[in-house]
Amino acid sequence: MDLRLFIALELPDSFIAALEKDLRDLKRSHPEFRWTSRENQHLTLAFLGSVPEQGVPLVAKALEQSVLKWKKDRRTLNDTYQQQTISTESVNGIEIAAQGIYTFPPRKPASVLAVGLGAGSEAVSLLAAHLERELLAIKEAAILKDFEASQRPFTPHITVARAGRSPIQLEAEERQVRLTARGIVCSAALVSSVLQRGGPVYTVQNRVSLEN
Repeated sequence: MDLRLFIALELPDSFIAALEKDLRDLKRSHPEFRWTSRENQHLTLAFLGSVPEQGVPLVAKALEQSVLKWKKDRRTLNDTYQQQTISTESVNGIEIAAQGIYTFPPRKPASVLAVGLGAGSEAVSLLAAHLERELLAIKEAAILKDFEASQRPFTPHITVARAGRSPIQLEAEERQVRLTARGIVCSAALVSSVLQRGGPVYTVQNRVSLEN
């Protein structure tokens, strides 16, 4: 049996609650958008598509290896910054802050409404880069037929809504919503998704801590 898989950072409840409050007026103004439910909020690192069940352990191992290498890189950077007496974020998780509202794709009728990151963007991008390398290394063995190397720079974002019957359109001032959501991401997860009429149902297949 094949599973539809993706790998994502799990957002803390406090961040999700604050983001929901930040977007409250935008939601009221656009009931035509298909807004992501609170329980399905996450930050995708890699979308794998359809993967045979026997490939799941290999993908789980790739996630674990990615996090280990990411932690090693961050410890090295942290030591360098400390030697230079420059403060840096803790290696225990990733401190993130919501920043910016975007629509995707940028030069076509928009189908996705997303919130970007300010703080934490570099750390998330570093982890995504490690993950892509590990997944490409097992692409054949795990039969990742839907996964390909990215063709453009990774942009950390949280999908908060998708288009309904018509493309997403925002007024200029709606893109200037003040975002206050902040939090510390402590885990990454390999997640399976089953599409249902009421929306996707997610099941965590493997979880890896970002803390020491």
